[in-house]
Amino acid sequence: LDRYPNSSSAASALSVLWGFHNALNQQDKAEEARAKLLKDYPYSPHAEQLETDEARKKERRAAAAVYSEAAKLGQKDPPGAVAAYAKVVSGYPWTSYARTAQEQIVALWQQQKDADKELEARREFIRLFPADERCPTMQWHIGYKLAYQLERVEEGVKELRRLIEAYPDS
Repeated sequence: LDRYPNSSSAASALSVLWGFHNALNQQDKAEEARAKLLKDYPYSPHAEQLETDEARKKERRAAAAVYSEAAKLGQKDPPGAVAAYAKVVSGYPWTSYARTAQEQIVALWQQQKDADKELEARREFIRLFPADERCPTMQWHIGYKLAYQLERVEEGVKELRRLIEAYPDS
């Protein structure tokens, strides 16, 4: 947890710790693990499972419903799906649905072969979720697309340098 706080495994580890402490009847330690999970990884599915706040649970269900509607639009109406996914991102940014919705926006623009909007969506993912482990990959795709696919080499190299500076361990 200390060495890799941005890893998706960190939320899982806290969830497992919560379970162990509960099994050992160490309620204080269990609550400490649960509180850290909810505070540091509110977007994770593990947080959803351990959420006790009814208002938060209700918001998560609402986010799931909006996400589901966006997914139904998918191939039938890509611009409509992008707008619907954007509602998830803006309305429920702390949920796991927001991150996945932003990824879907990237994928939809990629499928529509709209490189500028795809790049914009990738940059937005990085801006909104800077600690997410998918950010280095998003940054790499920005640089690669600019340099190799769009032949905007200088811009691409600049973005790839940004990758190395921002994510030296990636």
